[in-house]
Amino acid sequence: MKRFFAMCLITITCLITSACSYRINFVVINKSNSVLEVEYTVVHRDSNPSKMSLDVWDKWFGEKQWQEISHEEYQFDAETEKFKVNVAPNEVLKVLSTWDGMYFIEDYKNFEIISIKISGKNGTIAYEGNQLFKQFEEKNYTNRFIIYK
Repeated sequence: MKRFFAMCLITITCLITSACSYRINFVVINKSNSVLEVEYTVVHRDSNPSKMSLDVWDKWFGEKQWQEISHEEYQFDAETEKFKVNVAPNEVLKVLSTWDGMYFIEDYKNFEIISIKISGKNGTIAYEGNQLFKQFEEKNYTNRFIIYK
């Protein structure tokens, strides 16, 4: 009997430690009637910003729909790691895609986006640090978002 429980414990431990990891996307959604300027600073640049339409986002569950935007469509300051991107109405901007790692902790202090400022016709919202991480709502286990209306 002890051997059975030991085998069960080993099996459970293996299952827990071998769980799949996956990417989490952090996005800004423009639900306003005008173009937004999204300015954000990252800890380290690992990819260019990418976009998709809001219609596709509402139905979407995979990575294949993101369209990386060309260098002419955004500004990037390598010294400060700051991006500036315009986002059209009903468009979704991916600002970060990272591995799940520690993102289940509510007070995650090492979030890879340092600050974000979203400016549009209806005003400006700005967040930084731990306050910023908490502003992203969860769509599903692979997507977090901020909506500008």
